[in-house]
Amino acid sequence: TVGVDQVISVDMHRDQIEGFFDHDITVENLDTTKSMLPYLLSLGLKDPVCVSIGRVKKTKYLRDSLTKAGVDTDMGFLFYQGKGGFENINDDTHPDETDPTTVLSHKTEFVGDVKDRDVLILTDLIDTGARVTSAADHLQGLGANRIFALTTHGVMTGNCVEALEKSAVEEVVMFNTIPLKDKTSPKIRVLSIAPLLAETISRVHTCGSVKDLY
Repeated sequence: TVGVDQVISVDMHRDQIEGFFDHDITVENLDTTKSMLPYLLSLGLKDPVCVSIGRVKKTKYLRDSLTKAGVDTDMGFLFYQGKGGFENINDDTHPDETDPTTVLSHKTEFVGDVKDRDVLILTDLIDTGARVTSAADHLQGLGANRIFALTTHGVMTGNCVEALEKSAVEEVVMFNTIPLKDKTSPKIRVLSIAPLLAETISRVHTCGSVKDLY
C-alpha cells in the first residue's frame, strides 16, 4: 500500500519471513559468505573445519567457497543431547540464539575431526553468546587449534562480550549490520556490509544480477 516493490535484507534469521511480503514484492535476502571470504583467506587457516550449530546449508556453502578458493576445508556438526543443552527462559518450544538462555548440564556431541585444526563456527547472529561459547569450549577440549566464530549480526546483549572474552573463541568476525556502540573487545573483528549493499542497490537499478553477489 506504500508503493514498495522490492526489499533488500541481509541474512534474515528465519527464511519464512520472506513469506510475509506480497507475492508481487521481490525480496533479496543477501548472504554474507562471499563478503567474508577475503578476510578469512587472510588468516592463513590451517586445515580448517567449518562447524555447524544449526546453519547446515550456510556452513556447507562456506566450506565449498573456501575449498574453491584453494583452502581445503572439512565440515563438522555439533549437537546436544538431553534438554537441548540450554534452558530457554521464555519457555519457547523452538529456542534459538535470540532467546535468553541458561546453560544446563548436558552432553555435547560432535561429528568430525578438529584436532590440531583451525575451526570456523558459523551462526547468523550472536545474542547472548551462550551457544557459541559453549561450542568453542567443547571443540577446544577436542584439540582444536584456533577457533573463530563467524556471524552476520552482532546483537551482543547482556554480558555477551565478557563471555566471549573468557571463552576459547580467538576471534568473532561479524558485519556492522547492527551498531555495537561500546560493546568492543580485542576479540571482535567488524567488517563493513556497505560494499555488498552498495553493489546490490546498483545492480537493482541497472537490472543486473544480484544472485551473483552471493
